[in-house]
Amino acid sequence: MLEKDNNAHIKRNIAIFYITFSIIFITSSIISYNLASSALRKQFLTRLQAIAATMAVAVEQDSDSYQEFLKTLDTDTDYYRYIKDLMMRLRQVNEDNVTFIYTIARAGEDSIVYILSGESPHSELHTAPGFIAPITDAARIAFDEQRTVLGENFVDTDFGRRLSAYVPIFHRETGAFLGLAAADINDIKYYEVMNIFVFQTALSLVIAIAVFAMVMWLLNIAVKRAVKYEAQTLSLQKKLAQEGYEQLKNHLNQVGGLKHEIKNHIAALHLLIKGGQYREAESYLEKYAAHAVPIAETVYHENFLINAAVNNLIQKADEYGVTVELNLKTAPISIADHDFYSLLANMLENALEACAGVPEGGERFIRLSIISREPYLNIRCENSRSGEIIDTGGEIRSSKAESGHGYGLWTIRRIVDAYDGIMDIDCGENTFTLTAALKDQ
Repeated sequence: MLEKDNNAHIKRNIAIFYITFSIIFITSSIISYNLASSALRKQFLTRLQAIAATMAVAVEQDSDSYQEFLKTLDTDTDYYRYIKDLMMRLRQVNEDNVTFIYTIARAGEDSIVYILSGESPHSELHTAPGFIAPITDAARIAFDEQRTVLGENFVDTDFGRRLSAYVPIFHRETGAFLGLAAADINDIKYYEVMNIFVFQTALSLVIAIAVFAMVMWLLNIAVKRAVKYEAQTLSLQKKLAQEGYEQLKNHLNQVGGLKHEIKNHIAALHLLIKGGQYREAESYLEKYAAHAVPIAETVYHENFLINAAVNNLIQKADEYGVTVELNLKTAPISIADHDFYSLLANMLENALEACAGVPEGGERFIRLSIISREPYLNIRCENSRSGEIIDTGGEIRSSKAESGHGYGLWTIRRIVDAYDGIMDIDCGENTFTLTAALKDQ
């Protein structure tokens, strides 16, 4: 009788355990589903915004050509073919996160006109320049206020239900508003990813409950290793930043010394010329000019790390005969110093190595653009190069070691991913362009 009561007690406890576990699991699953749905929507909107911002920056690089295309909509031009290819490639690279990439202008109070799109001309969904469509609420706000706007919900359009992000396009020189760059995802692709994500979340819950202790132990080891690695990386980047600072400080000291002495030099020259001692004045001037030669040109910027990296670039570029063009329009940057400096230093070092590989007599140039488009920081570096570019499983390498770009890209990609950004590489016939968009947190 006692044994029978014990068995009943055990069965009752087991039943209570399974009921309790089931309630906890079901409740956790419901909460996880809601959190996953919200997080996934936010993630998609963040990606769409990054893609649209990248497209806006690309268009703004040649604002005049885009402004002219707005007037003619002539598809039989080199500009249209170039920008069309760029948009199609950007869409293909981000095919898991975007359905449509395009630019639009205002056609009327309740309508928009499609200008450019990343859809293949052979696709049924391709929109030719000049196609008129109804305006969405989010697009209306973006046009009226000329700012970035993210759609809150899926909207019914002529091309299905879409979730959209809109980013304004401004003329690079005049600042004139030229329209919007946009990126969409349709509900079909969204819910395909959502279903997979929910399944993975539920499966992860079951596994997490079973192996929680082991995961925490492995996580503790991984965190210790990561902290050690980051400490080493930070130490290295601080050293590099300090070198840049010392270069700038030495320059300022030299300039300060010349400023202090310039009165005496001018006075001496004045006395020599006044006394008719022209040869002595010429000799004195030559010595003074020779003294001023070592003073290198310095580009000032409010961000210390940009200042240090650019000054280091200009000094090294002068050794290789490389022309440097800068377009630095940034707000205060909130990206971690060691990450930002590492990304910028690797990008510029690769560009210098590639330029150094260009044969004597060939054009050597680096064009660096850093533009803030809240909440993203867009960095674009274009440089001349020689040699064949080889794509080996997503890793870009050159056939010549001195042509650069074979090393450091993995570091740049790691940092871009860490800041929920995107990276695009464009290999022209004699150029290499690297574009990175990072969420400035």
